[in-house]
Amino acid sequence: MYYLVGKFMVTIIEVAKKAKVSPSTASRYVRNPDVVSKEKAKRIKAAIEELGYVPNIGASVLKSNVSNMVGLVLPNTYNYLFSSVVCHLASRLNDHNMKLLVLYSSDFEEMKEHIRTLVCLRCNSIVYLPERRSHTITNLTISNDVYPLQLFIDASPVFDSIVVDDFYGTYIATKELLKKGNKNIALVDGDNAVFQKRKEGMKKAYEDLKVPFDEEKQICALGVHTDVIDFVSKHIYKNNNDAIIAVTETIAQQVCLALQQAGKSIPNDISLIVYDDSPWAKLANYSVIAHPIDELVNDIVQLVLNRETRGEKVNKLILHPMFLKRGSIKDRE
Repeated sequence: MYYLVGKFMVTIIEVAKKAKVSPSTASRYVRNPDVVSKEKAKRIKAAIEELGYVPNIGASVLKSNVSNMVGLVLPNTYNYLFSSVVCHLASRLNDHNMKLLVLYSSDFEEMKEHIRTLVCLRCNSIVYLPERRSHTITNLTISNDVYPLQLFIDASPVFDSIVVDDFYGTYIATKELLKKGNKNIALVDGDNAVFQKRKEGMKKAYEDLKVPFDEEKQICALGVHTDVIDFVSKHIYKNNNDAIIAVTETIAQQVCLALQQAGKSIPNDISLIVYDDSPWAKLANYSVIAHPIDELVNDIVQLVLNRETRGEKVNKLILHPMFLKRGSIKDRE
C-alpha cells in the first residue's frame, strides 16, 4: 500500500521501519489498533504522525471487495434530528473501526446518484431516506452486495428499515393539549411522506377525547415553497388557534416569528409543542416530541454489524418518540 505525503510516496514498510515493527504488525494496526500491543501501537502511531501516513482505502477495498465505510444519504436541508444522527452515528461506528461518509441530496435523482457513488466506493452499508420510487435503488444495492437500510420511511418491503412512529408522536402531543383545554390546535407540517400519519394521529386524539375535529382549522399544510411565516400568520388569524404543533425545529422557529409579529405570546395566547429536543427548544423551555436518537443510532449500528448474519429475515423496527412537557403549554380549563 502507498500513501502520498507532499510529493513523496510513503510505504507501510517505511512506517514499520520507523516504528521498529514488522510490516505485517504495522498493517494490522492500521486495520484495527486493538490487536497490537500498547507499546507497539504507541510507536506505530508516532511513526504515522511523523511520516504523515494516510491509509489507502482504495487498496484495501481491492483486496476485500468491501470497505469499512458506511454511507449515509440525507436530504439537503438543515434538521436538528439529521445532524444529531450524523454526530452520534459517526462516533458509534468509530468504536467499531468503521467510518461514516455523509452525502446530501436535494431530490430523488441526486439521491440515486449518491447511492451509486457509495456503491462504487464499496461501502459496507448504505443508510438512506427513501422515496416511493425505490425500485432502481433496490436493483443497484442488491446486485452489488451492499447492505441497504431505510431510515424514517419504509418504502421497500425487501429492505430493512427503522422508522419512528409519527402517528404516535402527534397523538400523544394532541392528547396532552386537549386535556389542558387547548381545543383548537393547528398542526404545522410539510406535505411529505409522513404528513398523513401525523394527521391521522392528531385526528385519533380528537376522536378519543370526543372533541370535534375540523381539518380546515386543525391542519396547516405547507407547500414546498411556502412562506411559512406569512402562511402560519394567516392561518392563525383566520382560525383563532389556541395551540400549535410544529414538526421541525426550522418550522417551529418560523412559527415563533409569526406569533411574535402577530403580537401573541407563548403560552398565554398560544400553547406550543415542537419536534426534537434541540438546544434551542431547551433554552426556550418548549415542550417537545423527542425522537429516540440514542436508540435509533444503536439500532443502525447493530443492523450494520449484523449484515452478514441477518439471513432471510427482513427487519422492520418501529421506535416511539417521547413527549417532554415544559413551560409552553397553558392550562385553559
